[in-house]
Amino acid sequence: MYLYGGYSGSERLADMFSYDFDTNHWSQIDCSSGDAPSGRSSLVAQVYENSVYVFGGYNGNSVLNDFYRFRLKPIGVPPPALVNDFQRLINNSELADVRFVVEGKDVYAHKAILAIRSEYFRVMLCGGMRESTMMMIDDGTSPEKQDSNRPIDLPDVAHPVFLKVLEFLYTDSVCDTSLEMSLHLLIASEQFMLDRLKAICEDLIRRDISTETVVSILVASHRHHASGLKEIAFEFILRHLNDPHVMSCLSDLKAEPELLLEIIRRSNLATTASAPDGAGSGAQDLPVAPFGSNADWTARR
Repeated sequence: MYLYGGYSGSERLADMFSYDFDTNHWSQIDCSSGDAPSGRSSLVAQVYENSVYVFGGYNGNSVLNDFYRFRLKPIGVPPPALVNDFQRLINNSELADVRFVVEGKDVYAHKAILAIRSEYFRVMLCGGMRESTMMMIDDGTSPEKQDSNRPIDLPDVAHPVFLKVLEFLYTDSVCDTSLEMSLHLLIASEQFMLDRLKAICEDLIRRDISTETVVSILVASHRHHASGLKEIAFEFILRHLNDPHVMSCLSDLKAEPELLLEIIRRSNLATTASAPDGAGSGAQDLPVAPFGSNADWTARR
């Protein structure tokens, strides 16, 4: 979006600003070269192709009837398209050179991209795991051709989850993920040794934490070594121990007794710190920001 001129309350302006909707950033454009229009308000302006056109306006003394063109850039460079192009390669059978079988469905990918983005897939496709993961097919073709046609069976991941893993490998991000999908992706990110994807999942899950979901999030983060998310879940539980949803869900920790013991230990420490006889040690009630906000500030003693 381009803005030219206007009225400051004391004078008509002759400056131009642009606003980038992708980056949410304002910047001033140097439009002083050439025969620049005088300062004005109430003008008509229009962007067409690579230029801004300005017509008329009011300069404080008279209504103007002039017409100007300002070329925005000497050369119009198209916006970046790499991510969108790579996204079109996801599960594209036409250009793929490797095929997976996930829950009985074929999923197509590209060895070079997977190998360079993931150590797990590099070993699988270029190392010793390759032979052990191939499904044996006897179709009468040559050994070389047969080897390239053999699909790789992935039995320990769901089909929608694996497509999301590919989305990350091809674009370095994931979009439109529910809490349930984020939890499954967290597990898959550990399986495929994708640390950035794991951190993205932790942050997505953190934003959806609630009294109904916090115990299951705690268990998942414990089992899959998501230490940051695990600590957030512990703190959330301690703040909501009296909530009936949290109390009823604590019974689900029977399979993870060490987590239940840790909650009891932390609860006892918090009770001791807030007891009246603890006043001399500097204990005090501290304000905290709500979980799920973009800035989880916690006051410290």
